[in-house]
Amino acid sequence: MNISDPIRLHARQRPDAPAVIRTDGTTVTYRGLDRRIDALAGRLLDSGLRPGDTVALAISRPYPFVALAFALARVGVASAPPTLPAEHTDLCVTEAGTPTGGGTKAIPLAEIWTKGLSSAVAVPPVASHDDGTAVFHIFPSSGTTGNPKHVAITHDMVARRVLSRGLMAPLPDNPVQICTIGFGSHFGFKSLLRVLWAGGLVVLPGKPIAKSVPALIRRHRVNYLVTSAFTLERIIASLPPGAAPFPSLVGIEFGGSLMPRQVYDLARQRLCASIVSLYGTTESGAIASAPMAELIGHPGAVGRVHRSVEIRTADADGNPLPPATEGILWVRTDTCVPCYFGDTNASASAFRDGWFCTGDTGTVSSAGLLTLAGRTSELINNGGDKVSPRVIEDVLSSQPGIREAAAFGAPDATGVVRVWAAIVTDGPVDMPALRALCNRRLKRNAPRFIMKMKALPRNEAGKILRDRLIGKAIEGMAAGSRRRAAGNAPGSGGRDAP
Repeated sequence: MNISDPIRLHARQRPDAPAVIRTDGTTVTYRGLDRRIDALAGRLLDSGLRPGDTVALAISRPYPFVALAFALARVGVASAPPTLPAEHTDLCVTEAGTPTGGGTKAIPLAEIWTKGLSSAVAVPPVASHDDGTAVFHIFPSSGTTGNPKHVAITHDMVARRVLSRGLMAPLPDNPVQICTIGFGSHFGFKSLLRVLWAGGLVVLPGKPIAKSVPALIRRHRVNYLVTSAFTLERIIASLPPGAAPFPSLVGIEFGGSLMPRQVYDLARQRLCASIVSLYGTTESGAIASAPMAELIGHPGAVGRVHRSVEIRTADADGNPLPPATEGILWVRTDTCVPCYFGDTNASASAFRDGWFCTGDTGTVSSAGLLTLAGRTSELINNGGDKVSPRVIEDVLSSQPGIREAAAFGAPDATGVVRVWAAIVTDGPVDMPALRALCNRRLKRNAPRFIMKMKALPRNEAGKILRDRLIGKAIEGMAAGSRRRAAGNAPGSGGRDAP
């Protein structure tokens, strides 16, 4: 199949049904969306693109991004993020038309976008490229601890993933959905696909996202929300005191990270009682899911493993461990890709005999309950002891005034890894009391350095980008060394920084 075929079918059967409500409030019908896809597809073919080519999309606006991705898919061309190396990219479409680096030819969106696209304008239909094994999009992995790897997803594979997700977390009848996770991510794009394939309505959130969502739910009677735990907390914070659940909202689905108990309780009271946890990866698709009501009381639990997924734990060398033993999680499923796109070294360590290493550590109970302990790449090597950031973050977050916390390891000037933490506060924090708390409860694993930030860097799914925190820590240490050197210079009158 071609991922654009269901949209064409709805355009023929229900041409005036609303498909997308754009960020400016305008409604795009299924006929309008299909015409836009055909118009773009025709212009892309006129530019010389052919099936099998790859086009990077440096587009921040969600509706043009979606329309372009569908247009490229219709003609058998893969879309990709601008992070894809230039040697794998035939063209880059940008909002300004300026090159993104690497020498790839760039064209402006305005050059191929037919403004307005009046119904009086004839748009010849473009035949769908009928090859389910063709790549429709190359997604970046989460990239939480370094540069993201790239995952090529075919038309057939995403169809199987959408079906699997629908069986585990079904949409309501006549779905009207808001997804706060960017469509450049696999999670976000798959959420978009299954609503449009079902003939539902996708409401695009405005800016700032968290503040725009409540008004959009009321205005358009949204009945399904797809989000991250982080954004859900921001949505709740934007509600007026005493706000009651929205009558139209019948389901919330989240992924990307664990949901704190206090966020779940507030979401049930002020948004919607039905909240589903979904755990998966870009490489494998959905792995486990469950209503949050079943996970409360099981710290770290993210869901029950789907029947179509084989899962096991292994040691650092990939050797399988006994059932219910904590270890590195490996999965095998018919929705998993066989390798990373253009990266044989990363593929060799992550894919083995049909199994994929998720990089997460955890356990699977005899009843299939999957519990996460953290990511192997995020463990902090503190003098030979491996400590999970979550242990440190739980202590930091227990201190009044701290809204968010992230722990990580960063090397000092001698190359020795030190424990660091970044915090986001709601107000004044008693730092001496915080350090005393950490020393008492964490002992030698207490963070040696704590930096305050306005916000933690996150990806589209709400996951913390620890590599950026490490970079800021290294920059901070270098700046401190320069200040100390200047302070000790003759005649400077300075002193060593603490």
